[in-house]
Amino acid sequence: MQTVNGLGAGDAFGGQILAGEVAGWPLEVTMRHAVAAGAIVASRRGCSVAMPTASEVTAFLAGRR
Repeated sequence: MQTVNGLGAGDAFGGQILAGEVAGWPLEVTMRHAVAAGAIVASRRGCSVAMPTASEVTAFLAGRR
């Protein structure tokens, strides 16, 4: 995966941290999702339009195993 734009990557990361906390996920799962969300956004053009869906994050993680 190549970095295209860093704008929004931190927002995606932080959003996933909050989502994991609210969902009661273990810290390791939360962090994996947060890092994946940030990486996905960094690989796309744009900021708010680049935010991944939950299914995109899950698919990204499944492809990395």
